[in-house]
Amino acid sequence: MSKLSNLGLLTPPVFVFDQASGALLSLSAGGETLLTALGLAPDDRPSLSQLEQRIAAEGQLIGTSLPRLDNDESMRELRRTCLTPGGATVSMVRMWSKSAETVLVVDIAAPRHEGASEVDVLRHRFADLLDTAGDAILSIDAEQNIVLFNRQAEALFGFSVAEILGRPLSVLLPHDMRERHKEHVSTFRNERPRSRLMSQRTEIRGLRKDGSSFPAEASIAKFEFGGSFVYTAVVRDLSERNKALDYLRWSEQNLARAQRIARIGSWHWNLRADIITGSTETYRIFGLPEGAPLDYGLFQQLVHPDDRLLVTARFRKAFEAGESCGFGHRIVLESGATRHVHLEMEIERDELGIAVGTTGTIQDVTSLRQIEIELKHAKEEAEAANRAKSEFLANVSHELRTPLNAILGFSEIMSSDILGTLDVERYREYARDIHRSGEHLLEVVNDVLDLARIEAGRTILHEAAFTPEDMAQDCAHLMEGRAAAAGLRIEMDIVEGLPRLYGDERLCKQVLINLLSNAIKFTPSGGLVRIGLAVSPSNELCLSVTDSGIGIAADDIPKLMKPFVQIESHLSRRFQGTGLGLSLCSEFMRLHGGALSIESKLGRGTVVTARFPAARFENSDANVTALEPLRAVSHERAAS
Repeated sequence: MSKLSNLGLLTPPVFVFDQASGALLSLSAGGETLLTALGLAPDDRPSLSQLEQRIAAEGQLIGTSLPRLDNDESMRELRRTCLTPGGATVSMVRMWSKSAETVLVVDIAAPRHEGASEVDVLRHRFADLLDTAGDAILSIDAEQNIVLFNRQAEALFGFSVAEILGRPLSVLLPHDMRERHKEHVSTFRNERPRSRLMSQRTEIRGLRKDGSSFPAEASIAKFEFGGSFVYTAVVRDLSERNKALDYLRWSEQNLARAQRIARIGSWHWNLRADIITGSTETYRIFGLPEGAPLDYGLFQQLVHPDDRLLVTARFRKAFEAGESCGFGHRIVLESGATRHVHLEMEIERDELGIAVGTTGTIQDVTSLRQIEIELKHAKEEAEAANRAKSEFLANVSHELRTPLNAILGFSEIMSSDILGTLDVERYREYARDIHRSGEHLLEVVNDVLDLARIEAGRTILHEAAFTPEDMAQDCAHLMEGRAAAAGLRIEMDIVEGLPRLYGDERLCKQVLINLLSNAIKFTPSGGLVRIGLAVSPSNELCLSVTDSGIGIAADDIPKLMKPFVQIESHLSRRFQGTGLGLSLCSEFMRLHGGALSIESKLGRGTVVTARFPAARFENSDANVTALEPLRAVSHERAAS
């Protein structure tokens, strides 16, 4: 009977030889057992050919094959099969490549006898189990040389079985882990437990054939065979899991950041356990430390006492109707501060339709609520101011119109000698003064009413063609007396051949009169006021009033276009005024499609220019089409 028939090897013997010389480099524990069975000692170091001859001599060579490996064209394999006299089948598989050592794997199948077929079936099942396992499985002997390497291990590390069998385990570990791993194996050999599960070990790193490393976890087991230990490890690649965990952590951080920015927290209420859990933002809104225990009773204690019945009723209604709901209420923090929150939730039910939990969100709307309150107050104040203004205008118009009509009526009778001749000339002067004062007061009232009509959108242009030179002359004549009284003179600077304007002549006169009034008002005695009329290079008709007065600071110019605004100075009250003049002029020019501009320097005078667009020229081809939108806006405001 052959010496190889009953060796009882658990794993096939593996030998590694130098490819050039054929000298034995290393062998597995099973290899030592095989050499002993052949009558050789490990120190004899047989060559590859010597070992194959000694094995073949134990039986009869019954087959030789040189298959081609599909997965690697550079790898070669020589298979020889012998049948021993005892009926054992010995398979010698020699594997080599250009860049690796030669590996010889000897597989000994015990002779078949009664009951042996079941062992063979179990053995084949074990081999199939290794190859179909979902994780990489490898074994090392006491010297930490690799003696088992399944298909998943090949895929994970990139080494083929022929390349890796017989090589030290260190080739699968990064350099910085090799010494430490040897110490761990030595420590594990002397420990009582025979295994360490993945959950009991820290994360490790593996090294692939291409030099790349990867995170992994491993379970390891040991067993003693033939006086030496064999270690088997199950290795699992954690690259994809770690990527998923990193993405999960990123998502959680992103969600927490978004919830903090939006002040929205998420929460869940387990009805059976009465446990409420929430996100970081939820605990911040409640003013509680993150992870603090919370149930419905504690939640109700946080709700404002005046809102507890409301919250209870809303929850009861949601459970009874089985629908999602949302409502706002207040909570009181431990510090005593009150927060306004908005809560949304959905009911979770089991397969029997019984409510088992709720999931929802809670948003801190305190700042929004405060803004709503402020807006409400601002609206109420604005409405009150508007009512006061309307009442003021109504009272002013009523209180002033009656005496003004009397003043104007009686003064006109007196100045026109309707009831007879006044013998004293001075009475006529008094009458004219009364008339002028009445006209001034009427202008004030008209300014206020004009502004009211403009703000209400009820100003309608009564358009017709007129000559701007004549309009300017009329206004200058009207203002000559006031200018003379102030020690000023008015000059005209009018370019010949100006086009006629198409617009509301009354409003245009009011613009010029207001500008002249301001110029006279703020120009010291001995100064000059000039009226200018010309067509600009941009084809606009420019009506300007220039004075040599006190001027205006650059920062104050924008304020002058606002109603009721006056720039204070020692001359600002020489004549009474409402502060509406420039504001009305600007609005009247806007109704004409034009604009009002101011240029001024302190101590050097002011130039105010009213610019009429070319569409306002009587003979302009664009006159009709350009004015239609302006008329439409005016009529729409009047209709409103």
